[in-house]
Amino acid sequence: LESRGTLHFTRVAMKPGKPLTFATVPRRGGGSEGRPLLVFALPGNPVSALVCFELVVAPALRKLMGAAYAAPRRIAVATAQPIKLDNERPEYHRVALSVSSSGEFRAHSTGNQISSRLTSCANVDALLELPRGPGTFPEGTLVSAILTPSISGSALAGPARALDLLPNPIFEPSVTPTAEMIAASRSGAMVNNSSVVHGFNHVAASGIAIAGDAGAPCSAPQSRTKRNLGSQASKIGIVV
Repeated sequence: LESRGTLHFTRVAMKPGKPLTFATVPRRGGGSEGRPLLVFALPGNPVSALVCFELVVAPALRKLMGAAYAAPRRIAVATAQPIKLDNERPEYHRVALSVSSSGEFRAHSTGNQISSRLTSCANVDALLELPRGPGTFPEGTLVSAILTPSISGSALAGPARALDLLPNPIFEPSVTPTAEMIAASRSGAMVNNSSVVHGFNHVAASGIAIAGDAGAPCSAPQSRTKRNLGSQASKIGIVV
């Protein structure tokens, strides 16, 4: 891709989906009014590919199709059990959602989150946005979650249900959460914190204005010189 076009980012600091790559390649013959091909290279493991599609490719496709709201839809949910954090990378943790008697969304982990375990997506409704860091979020921690209609097809994730959407994640993924932050989350104090701004718009940060302000959230890309991940570095190319 680098030899044929422009490699905008690769080896992203996220879990799953580290090998995610985005590039633009000039069209042969200068067709389509000079606009380049957009190439999304997804990881080889099935869960990683599904998560990256939901976070990056689907919003871009919706924007290209003229959707009024192309961005992933984010809501606040309470963890239904303790959730262990990853010390190295922010994580998009697969969960099924339920609604409590008080109307609060509860997030239930789908189990082992290894990226080759496709059954972890079987009943998924959303992806918890977990920051990197040591420790564990206790049960009842309020966390932002991205709804996943492309994966689950759940009516909960569809446009028909009226939801209170969050503009930004509750926890900034590159900042280690403190006990005070977790306590504030459990009390609901962090849900309306409009100062929580993170990540980069995958497309806008690359200088390619296809997603506008509706890009998928993700943390900054890691160095291209970082150790290759072997089989996970295999890619599936999606060109739009």
